[in-house]
Amino acid sequence: MSRVYETYPARAFEKLHGYDIEFEIKRRIADELNVAITSVLICGSAQIGESIHAGKPFDAARSDLDIAVVDKNLFIYLGLVAQTKTKDFQDLTSFPKLTGIDDVPSLYKNNYCRGFIHTFTLPSCEEKRKISDLFSSLTKQYVGKFTSISGSVYSTLQSFERKQAETVRLVK
Repeated sequence: MSRVYETYPARAFEKLHGYDIEFEIKRRIADELNVAITSVLICGSAQIGESIHAGKPFDAARSDLDIAVVDKNLFIYLGLVAQTKTKDFQDLTSFPKLTGIDDVPSLYKNNYCRGFIHTFTLPSCEEKRKISDLFSSLTKQYVGKFTSISGSVYSTLQSFERKQAETVRLVK
């Protein structure tokens, strides 16, 4: 698992003939989130070359670019922001309403306990806006290469690897 995500180049960029694009995206995320560039990993179909869920090859016209930021300091910081914003999870009104997800606060807390944060589940706050703006800007910049670019933050590489292994198991 770690070999595929940590050392292999992302298959999407091989198909796009642009490893420079991978570097540009990783560098911008690293700079704006104040993490090491080696903390920014490509995952999903863009990394492995095909969608585990759909069993279809990566297709730039139809595929997303999923980013994993593995940084314990950012993970802890965002957790504290959510805790503060929600008054220790007593006021859940700042969590977003998301189509298809009945209980976003519970999803957020469950994922946090498992070592990751889907950034779209963060409660409304300045930090969420900055992260959303970053991924929105990247999506616009690389339109035609990916349908969207989004990210999650992981506490450790082990949490990231567990999540990837879980996804593979769920689909098989």
